[in-house]
Amino acid sequence: MRFTGKLKVWHEDRGFGFIEPLEGGQDIFLHAKALPRGEPPPRVGELLSFEIELNPEGKKRATQVTRPRQARPVERLTGQQVRSPSPRREGPGLRIRFISLVLLAGLGFVAYGEYQRRQAAVEPAVGSPAEISELMQMPAPAVPSLRCDGRQHCSQMSSCAEARFFLANCPGVKMDGDNDGMPCEQGPC
Repeated sequence: MRFTGKLKVWHEDRGFGFIEPLEGGQDIFLHAKALPRGEPPPRVGELLSFEIELNPEGKKRATQVTRPRQARPVERLTGQQVRSPSPRREGPGLRIRFISLVLLAGLGFVAYGEYQRRQAAVEPAVGSPAEISELMQMPAPAVPSLRCDGRQHCSQMSSCAEARFFLANCPGVKMDGDNDGMPCEQGPC
């Protein structure tokens, strides 16, 4: 359960202090390790949000301390309430960020289309399963000078026609790793 309180005492040189809970009750011990990293040390009177746990001796201590955002002061001018001026934001405005994001998305879309176009030019078109099945059942073209002589690998073949002949007619060849009927997928075939 989260509690809120004001920093009552802070010993900068020793790295600890005490929080006075807004709900009342005893002061809660606060160690510098319970504060968020990278933030400046707390100031006496600063509003803090925290959870409470018991230390090994059974005493309460603050943990998971945060600094809740406080509302900016409101000034009264002739019966009207006006917010004090906010600090000027640095960097590009919202419109420029949005336009940049749209341009970046468009550039990514064009680049992806170019990538797809190049992939389609490099990769051969694959037909339907029926077309592939039909191609697999077609006999390999007869090459009169070829015969099974024990060669098994693509690196031992001198042409794609020779690799197709060995795959279709010779036992024990190891040229079709994905069993699609096409030899030497990594080679020139």
